[in-house]
Amino acid sequence: MKDYEEMAKSVLSRRDNYVMERKKRMKKVVSIGSYFCLMLLVGVGIWHTQNSTLMNALPQTRIADEGGGIPSNLTTQNSNSERAVLLLAQQDVITELQKDISERDLQGWVEDSALSINFEYVLPVYAPDHVSADSTNLSDTLVFINQYKAPAISNGVCIGTFTLVQHENKWAILMFEVGFDLEAAIMQYKDNATCFLSIAELGTEYGFLTVSNTGETYASITHNCQEAKTGADLLALLKSKASSNSIGDVG
Repeated sequence: MKDYEEMAKSVLSRRDNYVMERKKRMKKVVSIGSYFCLMLLVGVGIWHTQNSTLMNALPQTRIADEGGGIPSNLTTQNSNSERAVLLLAQQDVITELQKDISERDLQGWVEDSALSINFEYVLPVYAPDHVSADSTNLSDTLVFINQYKAPAISNGVCIGTFTLVQHENKWAILMFEVGFDLEAAIMQYKDNATCFLSIAELGTEYGFLTVSNTGETYASITHNCQEAKTGADLLALLKSKASSNSIGDVG
Protein backbone atom coordinates (compact mmCIF):
# COMPACT_ATOMS: atom_id res chain seq x y z
CA MET A 1 0.00 0.00 0.00
CA LYS A 2 1.37 3.40 -0.93
CA ASP A 3 1.85 5.95 1.84
CA TYR A 4 0.55 9.50 1.45
CA GLU A 5 3.82 10.92 0.11
CA GLU A 6 4.04 8.31 -2.66
CA MET A 7 0.38 8.76 -3.52
CA ALA A 8 0.73 12.56 -3.65
CA LYS A 9 3.76 12.33 -5.92
CA SER A 10 1.91 9.92 -8.21
CA VAL A 11 -1.24 12.06 -8.48
CA LEU A 12 0.66 15.32 -8.81
CA SER A 13 2.85 13.82 -11.52
CA ARG A 14 -0.22 12.83 -13.56
CA ARG A 15 -1.77 16.23 -12.91
CA ASP A 16 1.37 18.08 -13.99
CA ASN A 17 1.64 15.95 -17.15
CA TYR A 18 -1.98 16.84 -17.99
CA VAL A 19 -1.28 20.57 -17.56
CA MET A 20 2.00 20.40 -19.50
CA GLU A 21 0.31 18.71 -22.45
CA ARG A 22 -2.47 21.32 -22.38
CA LYS A 23 0.05 24.15 -22.31
CA LYS A 24 1.93 22.61 -25.24
CA ARG A 25 -1.29 22.50 -27.26
CA MET A 26 -2.14 26.09 -26.32
CA LYS A 27 1.35 27.36 -27.18
CA LYS A 28 1.21 25.56 -30.53
CA VAL A 29 -2.06 27.28 -31.36
CA VAL A 30 -0.74 30.65 -30.18
CA SER A 31 2.50 30.16 -32.12
CA ILE A 32 0.61 29.46 -35.35
CA GLY A 33 -1.55 32.52 -34.78
CA SER A 34 1.50 34.62 -33.98
CA TYR A 35 3.15 33.45 -37.21
CA PHE A 36 0.25 34.64 -39.36
CA CYS A 37 0.04 37.91 -37.43
CA LEU A 38 3.76 38.36 -37.98
CA MET A 39 3.39 37.81 -41.72
CA LEU A 40 0.59 40.37 -41.83
CA LEU A 41 2.67 42.92 -39.94
CA VAL A 42 5.62 42.31 -42.26
CA GLY A 43 3.44 43.06 -45.25
CA VAL A 44 2.04 46.22 -43.68
CA GLY A 45 5.51 47.35 -42.60
CA ILE A 46 6.96 46.91 -46.08
CA TRP A 47 3.98 48.66 -47.65
CA HIS A 48 4.37 51.69 -45.36
CA THR A 49 8.15 51.91 -45.07
CA GLN A 50 9.98 50.36 -47.97
CA ASN A 51 13.29 51.87 -46.90
CA SER A 52 13.12 50.72 -43.26
CA THR A 53 14.46 47.40 -42.06
CA LEU A 54 12.19 44.55 -41.07
CA MET A 55 13.27 44.65 -37.43
CA ASN A 56 12.52 48.35 -37.18
CA ALA A 57 9.18 47.93 -38.86
CA LEU A 58 7.83 45.20 -36.57
CA PRO A 59 6.92 45.53 -32.89
CA GLN A 60 8.22 42.99 -30.40
CA THR A 61 5.83 40.07 -29.96
CA ARG A 62 5.23 38.01 -26.82
CA ILE A 63 3.41 34.73 -26.30
CA ALA A 64 1.27 35.07 -23.19
CA ASP A 65 1.27 32.33 -20.59
CA GLU A 66 -1.85 30.27 -20.21
CA GLY A 67 -4.10 31.71 -17.53
CA GLY A 68 -5.32 29.66 -14.59
CA GLY A 69 -4.82 25.96 -14.19
CA ILE A 70 -2.70 24.01 -11.76
CA PRO A 71 0.81 25.36 -11.12
CA SER A 72 3.64 23.08 -12.18
CA ASN A 73 5.67 23.82 -9.03
CA LEU A 74 3.87 22.47 -5.98
CA THR A 75 6.77 22.30 -3.55
CA THR A 76 5.35 25.02 -1.29
CA GLN A 77 3.23 23.40 1.38
CA ASN A 78 -0.05 24.85 2.55
CA SER A 79 0.04 26.10 6.14
CA ASN A 80 -2.75 23.68 7.14
CA SER A 81 -0.85 20.51 6.25
CA GLU A 82 0.94 18.85 3.34
CA ARG A 83 -2.37 17.15 2.46
CA ALA A 84 -3.74 20.54 1.41
CA VAL A 85 -1.47 20.40 -1.66
CA LEU A 86 -4.04 18.03 -3.12
CA LEU A 87 -7.16 19.01 -1.19
CA LEU A 88 -7.22 22.79 -1.67
CA ALA A 89 -6.44 24.98 -4.69
CA GLN A 90 -3.14 26.82 -4.69
CA GLN A 91 -3.04 30.59 -4.25
CA ASP A 92 -2.09 31.44 -7.83
CA VAL A 93 -5.09 29.43 -9.05
CA ILE A 94 -7.37 31.30 -6.64
CA THR A 95 -5.96 34.59 -7.91
CA GLU A 96 -6.86 33.60 -11.47
CA LEU A 97 -10.36 32.57 -10.41
CA GLN A 98 -10.93 35.86 -8.63
CA LYS A 99 -9.71 37.78 -11.66
CA ASP A 100 -11.87 35.92 -14.17
CA ILE A 101 -15.15 35.46 -12.30
CA SER A 102 -17.10 38.66 -11.69
CA GLU A 103 -20.13 39.51 -9.57
CA ARG A 104 -22.11 39.66 -12.80
CA ASP A 105 -21.20 36.04 -13.50
CA LEU A 106 -22.57 35.06 -10.09
CA GLN A 107 -25.79 37.01 -10.61
CA GLY A 108 -26.36 35.08 -13.82
CA TRP A 109 -27.03 32.00 -11.72
CA VAL A 110 -28.77 33.41 -8.65
CA GLU A 111 -30.41 36.82 -8.26
CA ASP A 112 -28.84 37.56 -4.91
CA SER A 113 -26.85 40.75 -4.39
CA ALA A 114 -25.10 39.18 -1.38
CA LEU A 115 -23.89 36.13 -3.30
CA SER A 116 -20.16 35.41 -3.30
CA ILE A 117 -17.66 32.56 -3.58
CA ASN A 118 -15.73 31.34 -0.57
CA PHE A 119 -12.27 31.28 -2.14
CA GLU A 120 -10.75 29.89 1.05
CA TYR A 121 -12.32 26.52 0.28
CA VAL A 122 -11.80 25.90 -3.43
CA LEU A 123 -11.37 22.20 -4.19
CA PRO A 124 -9.56 20.68 -7.19
CA VAL A 125 -11.73 17.85 -8.51
CA TYR A 126 -10.22 14.40 -9.06
CA ALA A 127 -11.79 11.35 -10.68
CA PRO A 128 -10.83 7.73 -11.34
CA ASP A 129 -9.65 7.08 -14.88
CA HIS A 130 -9.05 3.80 -16.74
CA VAL A 131 -9.99 1.53 -13.85
CA SER A 132 -9.19 -2.05 -14.85
CA ALA A 133 -9.40 -5.50 -13.31
CA ASP A 134 -5.74 -5.10 -12.35
CA SER A 135 -6.25 -1.83 -10.42
CA THR A 136 -5.39 -2.33 -6.76
CA ASN A 137 -5.40 1.18 -5.26
CA LEU A 138 -7.98 3.85 -6.06
CA SER A 139 -5.38 6.59 -5.67
CA ASP A 140 -3.35 5.08 -8.54
CA THR A 141 -6.24 5.74 -10.93
CA LEU A 142 -6.96 9.37 -9.98
CA VAL A 143 -6.55 12.28 -12.39
CA PHE A 144 -7.27 15.99 -12.03
CA ILE A 145 -10.17 16.81 -14.38
CA ASN A 146 -9.48 20.56 -14.67
CA GLN A 147 -12.48 21.52 -12.56
CA TYR A 148 -12.91 23.15 -9.18
CA LYS A 149 -15.76 23.12 -6.68
CA ALA A 150 -16.35 26.19 -4.50
CA PRO A 151 -18.99 27.09 -1.88
CA ALA A 152 -21.59 29.71 -2.85
CA ILE A 153 -22.16 32.04 0.11
CA SER A 154 -25.00 34.46 0.84
CA ASN A 155 -25.11 36.47 4.08
CA GLY A 156 -22.61 34.12 5.67
CA VAL A 157 -24.54 30.94 4.77
CA CYS A 158 -23.58 28.35 2.13
CA ILE A 159 -26.57 28.10 -0.23
CA GLY A 160 -24.99 25.90 -2.88
CA THR A 161 -21.87 24.94 -4.79
CA PHE A 162 -20.32 26.32 -7.98
CA THR A 163 -18.40 24.18 -10.46
CA LEU A 164 -15.63 26.22 -12.12
CA VAL A 165 -14.04 25.35 -15.46
CA GLN A 166 -11.90 26.98 -18.13
CA HIS A 167 -13.70 28.24 -21.21
CA GLU A 168 -11.78 30.04 -23.98
CA ASN A 169 -8.75 30.34 -21.70
CA LYS A 170 -10.78 31.97 -18.93
CA TRP A 171 -12.31 30.56 -15.77
CA ALA A 172 -16.11 30.44 -15.78
CA ILE A 173 -19.01 28.91 -13.86
CA LEU A 174 -20.22 25.66 -15.40
CA MET A 175 -22.88 24.67 -12.89
CA PHE A 176 -24.62 25.78 -9.69
CA GLU A 177 -25.89 23.05 -7.35
CA VAL A 178 -28.43 24.72 -5.08
CA GLY A 179 -28.58 23.47 -1.51
CA PHE A 180 -25.29 21.55 -1.72
CA ASP A 181 -23.47 22.71 1.43
CA LEU A 182 -19.91 22.08 0.34
CA GLU A 183 -18.55 24.41 3.01
CA ALA A 184 -19.87 22.22 5.83
CA ALA A 185 -18.43 19.11 4.16
CA ILE A 186 -15.01 20.70 3.82
CA MET A 187 -15.05 21.84 7.43
CA GLN A 188 -15.76 18.27 8.48
CA TYR A 189 -13.05 16.56 6.45
CA LYS A 190 -10.36 19.17 5.71
CA ASP A 191 -8.01 18.16 8.52
CA ASN A 192 -7.67 14.56 7.34
CA ALA A 193 -8.81 14.24 3.72
CA THR A 194 -6.28 13.90 0.93
CA CYS A 195 -8.42 14.87 -2.07
CA PHE A 196 -11.98 15.52 -3.26
CA LEU A 197 -13.50 13.05 -5.73
CA SER A 198 -16.28 13.28 -8.29
CA ILE A 199 -17.26 9.90 -9.73
CA ALA A 200 -19.60 10.18 -12.71
CA GLU A 201 -19.73 6.40 -13.26
CA LEU A 202 -21.57 6.04 -9.94
CA GLY A 203 -24.04 8.86 -10.53
CA THR A 204 -23.61 12.23 -8.88
CA GLU A 205 -21.14 10.88 -6.35
CA TYR A 206 -18.90 13.23 -4.37
CA GLY A 207 -16.65 12.35 -1.48
CA PHE A 208 -13.31 12.70 0.25
CA LEU A 209 -10.52 10.15 -0.04
CA THR A 210 -7.95 9.88 2.73
CA VAL A 211 -4.70 8.03 2.04
CA SER A 212 -2.47 6.87 4.88
CA ASN A 213 0.09 4.18 5.63
CA THR A 214 -2.70 1.85 6.67
CA GLY A 215 -4.91 2.19 3.60
CA GLU A 216 -7.44 4.34 1.74
CA THR A 217 -10.60 5.46 3.51
CA TYR A 218 -13.53 7.13 1.76
CA ALA A 219 -16.32 9.38 3.03
CA SER A 220 -19.25 9.88 0.66
CA ILE A 221 -21.11 13.19 0.96
CA THR A 222 -23.88 12.20 -1.45
CA HIS A 223 -26.40 9.37 -1.28
CA ASN A 224 -25.10 7.05 -4.00
CA CYS A 225 -22.20 5.32 -2.24
CA GLN A 226 -22.81 5.58 1.48
CA GLU A 227 -21.88 1.90 1.81
CA ALA A 228 -18.39 2.54 0.40
CA LYS A 229 -16.01 3.16 3.29
CA THR A 230 -12.66 2.51 1.62
CA GLY A 231 -10.86 3.00 -1.67
CA ALA A 232 -11.16 -0.73 -2.21
CA ASP A 233 -14.95 -0.48 -1.86
CA LEU A 234 -15.08 2.18 -4.57
CA LEU A 235 -12.78 0.20 -6.84
CA ALA A 236 -15.05 -2.83 -6.48
CA LEU A 237 -18.09 -0.73 -7.43
CA LEU A 238 -16.29 0.79 -10.42
CA LYS A 239 -15.08 -2.61 -11.62
CA SER A 240 -18.59 -4.02 -11.27
CA LYS A 241 -20.01 -1.05 -13.20
CA ALA A 242 -17.43 -1.46 -15.96
CA SER A 243 -18.17 -5.20 -16.17
CA SER A 244 -21.93 -4.56 -16.42
CA ASN A 245 -21.38 -2.01 -19.17
CA SER A 246 -19.19 -4.46 -21.10
CA ILE A 247 -21.86 -7.15 -20.90
CA GLY A 248 -24.49 -4.64 -22.00
CA ASP A 249 -22.37 -3.59 -24.98
CA VAL A 250 -21.94 -7.21 -26.06
CA GLY A 251 -25.68 -7.85 -25.73
